[in-house]
Amino acid sequence: MMKSFVLGTLVGSAVVWFWGDRIRETIDARTDGVRNTLVGWLDIAEDVLGTIRERLDAGLTGITSPNEPGDSFRPAAGR
Repeated sequence: MMKSFVLGTLVGSAVVWFWGDRIRETIDARTDGVRNTLVGWLDIAEDVLGTIRERLDAGLTGITSPNEPGDSFRPAAGR
């Protein structure tokens, strides 16, 4: 069992040593489309979340805080 592990480690190391660059290039070429698609989706998500934040910021500016005079959420005096 231990011999198989050591042999597998040595063979794997040799493969990476000789063909590591070619393996990396192949993986990069095959995943390039996936990365570009994900970048597009993240750009869309950024735009949508930015719009939501702008709308929330604009909508929340007109709300009075509980400590401001005339606040309708303040409990009646004597309670």
